[in-house]
Amino acid sequence: MLHRTFGTVAIEELVRSFISGCAELRTGQLLLARWGPLWEGVGFSMSIPILAPPQVRGRSLLVDGSLVDNLPV
Repeated sequence: MLHRTFGTVAIEELVRSFISGCAELRTGQLLLARWGPLWEGVGFSMSIPILAPPQVRGRSLLVDGSLVDNLPV
């Protein structure tokens, strides 16, 4: 759904700056998406534990960043 909505737009192509925070479940590390596909960055941030499954990127399991740091980016 997000890929259909945002298409091939990249985060770095946006007129305004955008940063999406997500947490890596295995390490507990906060990762910030500052570049790459917009649909992917938004999808990572929307994966709230219990409500949605974690997003998989390679060997990483990514969920909403509020699990690690609940202060909005």
